[in-house]
Amino acid sequence: MDLRTILLLLLTLSSALYSVEERYNIFKNPGFESGKTAWSANSGTTLHITNDSHSGSKALSYTTGGIAQSTDALKNIDGKKRYMLTGYYKNKGSVAGMWMGAEYADANWNTLGSSEIALANSYSYTPFAIVFTPPAGTVYITYWSWSDAPGGGKTLLDDLALYPEGVTPDDHSPQLTAPSSQTNHLGESVALQLQASDADHDKLIYTVGGLPEESGIWLDPVTGRFSGIASPKGEHKLTLYALDNRGGIAQQPLEWQIDAAPPTPCNILQNPGFETSLFGWDNYGKVTERTAAPHSGDYALRIRQGGLDQFTQQLTGAPDTYNFNGYYKTEGSIDGAWAGIIFYDKDHKALFSREISLTPSTPYKHFSLSGTSTDKTRYIQAWVWVEGEGKVLLDDLKLGTSACFHYVIPSSLPPGNIPVLKAPQYVVIGFDDNTKAEGIDWAIDLFKNRKNADGTPARVSFYLNTKGLHVWQEDEPAKLLAAMQRLSTSGHEIGNHTYCHHGDIYTNAWDAFTHRIVTLGSDEWQRKIGQALDDITQRIGYPRNKIYGFRAPYLLYNQAMFTSIKEANMTYDCSIEEGYARGFDGSNFRWPYQLDDGSPGHDESWASSPENPDAVTIGGIPGLWELPNHVFMIPKNSDCAKYGIQSGLWHRMKQRLPYLDDHKITGFDYNLWSDAALNKAEVLGILKYNLDLRLQGNRAPFMIGAHTQYYTDAWASQNAPNATVQQMREAIREFVDYALSKTEVRIRPAIDIINWCKKPVALP
Repeated sequence: MDLRTILLLLLTLSSALYSVEERYNIFKNPGFESGKTAWSANSGTTLHITNDSHSGSKALSYTTGGIAQSTDALKNIDGKKRYMLTGYYKNKGSVAGMWMGAEYADANWNTLGSSEIALANSYSYTPFAIVFTPPAGTVYITYWSWSDAPGGGKTLLDDLALYPEGVTPDDHSPQLTAPSSQTNHLGESVALQLQASDADHDKLIYTVGGLPEESGIWLDPVTGRFSGIASPKGEHKLTLYALDNRGGIAQQPLEWQIDAAPPTPCNILQNPGFETSLFGWDNYGKVTERTAAPHSGDYALRIRQGGLDQFTQQLTGAPDTYNFNGYYKTEGSIDGAWAGIIFYDKDHKALFSREISLTPSTPYKHFSLSGTSTDKTRYIQAWVWVEGEGKVLLDDLKLGTSACFHYVIPSSLPPGNIPVLKAPQYVVIGFDDNTKAEGIDWAIDLFKNRKNADGTPARVSFYLNTKGLHVWQEDEPAKLLAAMQRLSTSGHEIGNHTYCHHGDIYTNAWDAFTHRIVTLGSDEWQRKIGQALDDITQRIGYPRNKIYGFRAPYLLYNQAMFTSIKEANMTYDCSIEEGYARGFDGSNFRWPYQLDDGSPGHDESWASSPENPDAVTIGGIPGLWELPNHVFMIPKNSDCAKYGIQSGLWHRMKQRLPYLDDHKITGFDYNLWSDAALNKAEVLGILKYNLDLRLQGNRAPFMIGAHTQYYTDAWASQNAPNATVQQMREAIREFVDYALSKTEVRIRPAIDIINWCKKPVALP
């Protein structure tokens, strides 16, 4: 046999092997190798032929709208034989929804029935399959594909096939193994693996019939794995299929019962790691694609110029705190990136939202934010948005309730599911610096004989600077030491405020000073903290194992500071200022929380703002507690008279301090007496007003920042333009008595509040 004969024989054999599929494929031009021939589009849909194909050299691309092909007249359809509709698709850009199906008609084109499926977004070619049985009398079958892409995204199709079962006589049908029944709770994560085999070793495609369109369950057509969230409620009679590429079908029924028993909602997001393409997510990105550069698993999602979101299934149960967290990293230069959650009522009306900025990070970085539902909340929308030419990669997203975390997460609800009306209203007065003996003695005497409604003594916290024990600052060292020693035996808490309040690096240029503090390394923080610890224990005589808390001078901090606190075996920090973010109003501030996933208060603050040249990033500090410094709310005109304040207080404060916003000011006495130059009635009224807001709201602890040395004539005469030292002391005393008149109020040291949060006990 000569070479020419061998080549002709090989060509004939290869043509015959290829024509087996072609022979039984009812579609014309199924791979678009002949362009758009035989395919039509609805009005407004533009078809393009692209070389980005699954096989061969061409595929079809279209945007919003649909395409279709009707068969020629078919014969001998008896209503018993099954047909298979298969193919490959993928997306480019943002596609909001995609459906494919078949419609059957009689000789006069009267519709006899239809079958369809909804497809999840996929950014690599993914198979799909529909199995259907056209009724007797069917003459024409019309395949259609529809895509909704308002942002201009594209759907690509290739290798479409329509053929009856058993078209290849020598084919061995696949064997499918699956349970006959499956039970899940509504909202529960689904994980079910189908098993199939084929004696001919054909490539198999899995599909399912009978799933409601609104179902949260998805079957991967390649792996045969069910995933997603169990919904909707009810008994669903499904049909499972495994198809080979030669007309073989394996079929098995599955009864899937989804009951209403509430699950443990530890992650109510579908497809949180993007392992099943974009199932469950709506995307609006100019570029939204899966990538094999994950934080864990096999895939992550890459976004540029746009975002994605997911609505939860309907929520049931009492109000709770929900935490949205996950991992991200950036590629290239982004103009901004944000993550957030929005809470909705039953009519999908937005109730409130929380969001944080995602700062650029080359390695994967964790983000976390929390919000608290109300009795009206029925849905939560988790979202991420990216601006600029750079890209953000997302992976391992999670949305769950407080019960799912091994630590106390940031929340506007009391911990431990304690009802708000059964939570004590703690008032925490934290005195910083304490550099004059006179001021310390005044504070000790103020609380000496005062008690809470439950009989416990009213006590507070003192965060000490100790340099004054060595050199004259505002008082004689010996005199100051004696006052601090009296303090150590008075039942109050003593905490750490560094040795010298950063006096060793102070400069008159505030910006330079700020930059110096936020760039301090761990060695410098440990030295400043350690010197104060030594003085408190060795000179004052206060037990080291009772020094629980720390506050940063000027409320300026960085990651090294928090790490140093943790390494010094302290329990809590109270340096992060919270409440300036929109939506906080004094009735819904956060309770103390642990810093395992960082601080949302920091993420909302100027300290983390991209506009701040000295912005700092705070990561997780597992186990360390944060007792936030909440802002003071300033009464509106309608509330002033009730609290003994002359109307127009906010206007007067804005005239003096134009930067103030949203009726809020830093929650320290310096900002009231000195910065805002308030008088006794105004300060007393503000304190009472803020306590009442909490009592009427969620009872988050009322943290008051103060300084004992301010309540001396030496300070007041120079720094409080509209109050004498006597009036300043009277304002604090009268507020303390006002607070103690409330049966729910407990004036206690900060560590007592942290201990209560660890093991919360309801009021009797």
